[in-house]
Amino acid sequence: MADGRLFAALLLVVSAGLAAAVFEVVQHEKCGGEFSEIRIDPCPQLPCHFQKGKPLKLQVDFVAAESFQKLDMKLRGELSNGVWLPFPGFRKNACKNNGLTCPLEAGKSYTLESTLNVLSSFPTVDANVEWSMKGDNKTIFCFLVPVKVVE
Repeated sequence: MADGRLFAALLLVVSAGLAAAVFEVVQHEKCGGEFSEIRIDPCPQLPCHFQKGKPLKLQVDFVAAESFQKLDMKLRGELSNGVWLPFPGFRKNACKNNGLTCPLEAGKSYTLESTLNVLSSFPTVDANVEWSMKGDNKTIFCFLVPVKVVE
């Protein structure tokens, strides 16, 4: 009987963990590099709604065209007036805490897994977001996605 309750509790915990992240394959505009798929949680439709005070998660599948020792990411938003602003609090070093271990090996498949905390201090805006990653100053991926930062 105790084994049955333990199994049910374990199943509930695993199910809750799987339900917590619902990644959606996102339509995007490509601005460089080679990658196969982009997934964002939450983003069930465009524009993606980035809720203040909540994290957003990104996954990008790519194959390293060559070996890279260092990876740098950039995340910025283009406002309606054409001004580009960086997202504050964004980690630039893609080799740490993003599911990647540097150096990357040429020809190997990787999945970047990044999280951005959408701070409560972010302005409520519509923006075109550019997310890019470079290795040794060569673009690995770059894409644009329309977003709304919402309360």
